[in-house]
This record gives sequence, structure tokens and C-alpha cells, in this order.
Amino acid sequence: GLHARIAEMQEILGNHEKVMEIVAKELLEIKEKFGDERRTDIQAVSGEVDIEDLIPREDCVVTLTEKGYVKRQPADVYKIQKRGGRGISGMKQREEDVVQEMFIASTHDSILFLTSKGRMFKLKCYEIPEGSRSSMGSHINNLLSLEPGETVSSIMGVSGFDPTKYVVLVTRRGLIKRTRLDAYKNIRKNGLNAISLNEGDELAWVRLTDGSDELVIATRNGMAIRFDENDVREMSRTAMGVKAIHLKDGDEVVGMARVREGASVMTVTDKGLGRRTAVEDYPLQSRNGLGKINYKVSEEKGYVCGVKVVDEDDDLILISNEGVIIRIAVADVRVMSRYASGVRVMRLGENDRVVTFVRAEHADGEETEKVEEDEGDEASDTAEAEELEREMEADDAANPQEEEPEAEDPGDEDDSEE
Repeated sequence: GLHARIAEMQEILGNHEKVMEIVAKELLEIKEKFGDERRTDIQAVSGEVDIEDLIPREDCVVTLTEKGYVKRQPADVYKIQKRGGRGISGMKQREEDVVQEMFIASTHDSILFLTSKGRMFKLKCYEIPEGSRSSMGSHINNLLSLEPGETVSSIMGVSGFDPTKYVVLVTRRGLIKRTRLDAYKNIRKNGLNAISLNEGDELAWVRLTDGSDELVIATRNGMAIRFDENDVREMSRTAMGVKAIHLKDGDEVVGMARVREGASVMTVTDKGLGRRTAVEDYPLQSRNGLGKINYKVSEEKGYVCGVKVVDEDDDLILISNEGVIIRIAVADVRVMSRYASGVRVMRLGENDRVVTFVRAEHADGEETEKVEEDEGDEASDTAEAEELEREMEADDAANPQEEEPEAEDPGDEDDSEE
């Protein structure tokens, strides 16, 4: 019975020789059952072993949030997106945080981080800490040597530094620079100057192009310009750049997007109005002009807070300065002319403003807000806007903007790795 079993166990525990006898018996039984010849072949290795050779090549989803949290996760955690676009389905961020960038890269790809101060950093994808689908990830300050006040403006993944690809950089004050991707192949641990900046300016948008893309650049006061990237001559890594758009006093660039076939341009104001416009409504121009009217801004309608090139099946995620986050379907915002005011995409409190929005892949089951059709949203005073645009075109033709010389930064010519 139970008492007899307890007595037997106590006798074994009290007798060391008995314990060893049982251990030896059980080990012999294991040997009999599982013992076989060694299958591995142990050999001396000549040379050094590269840690990268030990890391399997697999696709990962890399994400960066507005608050600076970055992570990677196996691509099979997600239903693979058609374009590997941006989105936040199933992710958990800190309060008032949304995903800024999201793309698919191999573990052996280089991930390039470009900062507001014009510096570029590089990490291998496998060096970014892996996180679960619901985790926030690691803060970028734990991975990169950023200076106080320096933030990451953009990240992108590259499998190699292809000399036929270009990095296009745009600053708040309307400068643009286009440099071959292979000019950035030797990036030091403490970063590399990607662009020289004037005092008070900052790098805000970066895109990788194939040398034949068209770009749309928009300003806070409602202007926009569309031009071929080849209007921007190829420049050295240390160049400051040239003017993309001529800004009037008090204006600044709020967005840069790369044109895609079949897509449209989404404009959103800080007062929560949004409008989708066909790319063809933005005539192809030469850079460094005043551009065309993109939105007739006012205190009532607000000022432009950004533009995105979007597809019909995308979602938009908008965030306000009071931390309100909503998600809408792009398809709910109809395509209108450049002179239209748009529809209400986000209802705001008296002192609340839209501060940013991101394009996200539509996720089935993800709840989206309905777009409101405000009275008077259908169009603004088209005749007045057209007259203003004609006056601006005449002024632009009569006063061509002089090209400023391309500035170089002589203090950063050493491209060697540290």
C-alpha cells in the first residue's frame, strides 16, 4: 500500500549505495535503448567563422513607430501583404503611437536609418531585436548613437548597394538631393552624413527610386509640384542639394511621395479634412517652381499636414495632437479635383489638430471609421482658385528662380569603415 511505498522510498534515500545502484541500472537501460554510433563529424576549422554565416536567411517584417520603437518579426507571423506596405494590424504600441514604416526584408539585408539631422546609420536586419506580433519592440536610441533632439525620419531595407538605384532626400525647407545608393555603402558605426543641412533645416523624407520615378512634393500652405526625378541632377554624398519647390515666406514642405501607376494623391489638413485627387491633376513641371494649388487653405479648413500616394484598397491611420487615433478606408474618400475642399476624415475637438497620418495595408476585420460628408465639402470656389493659379503662373514665368550652387561639406570625405 501507500505506507509500504513511502517506507521503501525513505529506505532508498537513506542508503547512498542503493541510490547509486538504481542510477547505474537506469543508465544501462538508456544505453541499451538509445545507444548508437556517433553521427556528427568533428573537424578542425581553418580561418575565422563569420557570425553572419550562422544566421539563416529568412524574410522578416520590420516596423518603426512614430515614437521610435523598432522591431523585426518572422514574415509568416503576418498574412503577407501584397506590396509589403505599411500597417499596424495586430500590433500594440504605446499610447498615442502608430507605425510610421513597415516593410519586408531578409535577415541579411541592410536596414538604413536616416535622421532629422541628415545622418545615415546602418544595421543588419538580424541586429534589430526580434519581437512578438503584439510587442512594442526596442527604442531606436538603444540601437543607434543619436544626438539629443535627433529623430529617425525614415528607414528602408536594401539587399545590396545597387549603383542603378538612387536615394532621394527632401528637407523641410524644400531642398532635394539625389545620390546613387552605392555612395552610402561604407557607413560607420556612428553614422555617415547623408546630406548637408542649412541651420534650422531638417531632413524629413527619403525615398529609394529606380532613376525614372516621378515625385510629388507638397507644402503646408497648399502648394504642390510634380516633376521627374531626373530634373534633380545626380549629386555627391556630401552635397546640400538644390531647390525642389520655391517656398513663399512662412511656408514649408509637409510631404514627399513617389508616384505609382493607378494610385491617387491623398491630402489631409490639420482640421481633419481629406481629399483624394488623380495624379494627372498635377501637371508635370520642372522643379524649383512655385508649383500648383493643391489645397485652398484657410483657418476654417486648416493647413495641409501631409500628402500620400495611395491605392484604392489602402487604409489611412490618422493621429491628432491629443492622441486620438482613427483608421479609415481610402475607398471611402472619393476622387475630387485639386480645388475641392474634400470630406471630413477625422472629427476633432476645439483645440485638437491632425498631426500626422500613415498609409496602411487594408486588414480584413480591422474596424474603420466612416468618412463624414460635410455640407459644402464638395468643392471650394473653383473660379477664384483658378484665377489665383493663373496669377501665380504668370509671376513664376516673369520671375524665374535662380539656382543656388550645390553646397559641399568638406569635413566628411572619409568613407572608410571604423
